[in-house]
Amino acid sequence: MVTRSCKQIKVETCERRKYPRFQTKKKVYSSIKYNGEYIIGDVLDISKRGIGLKYLYEMHQIFIKGNGTTYEIEIFSPDEDFLIDGVKGNIVYSRFIPNKSLNIFKMIKCGVKFTDLNNEVVKSIDELIEKTTT
Repeated sequence: MVTRSCKQIKVETCERRKYPRFQTKKKVYSSIKYNGEYIIGDVLDISKRGIGLKYLYEMHQIFIKGNGTTYEIEIFSPDEDFLIDGVKGNIVYSRFIPNKSLNIFKMIKCGVKFTDLNNEVVKSIDELIEKTTT
C-alpha cells in the first residue's frame, strides 16, 4: 500500500471560463438591485462577461443559493469616476467567506455572469478592465 502526504500531491486548477477574469488593482464596486434595494459590494475580479464580488451579509438569502433570477447591476469606480449601468446578470455561485477573526460580520463572495450585453456596455467594461486591472 502506498501512502502520500497531502504536501506531495499537487492539485491543478482548470479555468473553465471563456473570458479570463482580472483582479482589480483599484477600487471598483458593484451594486445589485434586489427587491427595490441596492446591495453594494467590492469587485474582486472582472472579465468581459462577469464579476466576482464580496459584500456584507445582511439577510439577503437570495445570494446564498442563487436562483437563476436576472438582476440589474451597476459597476463603478470612484477613483476613476466611472459608472457602467444597464448591466444585467445572474448569480452563478455564492458562498460565505471563512472568517478567522472574532469579527461578527459575515461576508459573502459571489460570482455574477452578465447577460444580454449591448455593444456600448461591452465597450465600457473593456475600458474599466483596462483602467482598473493594469
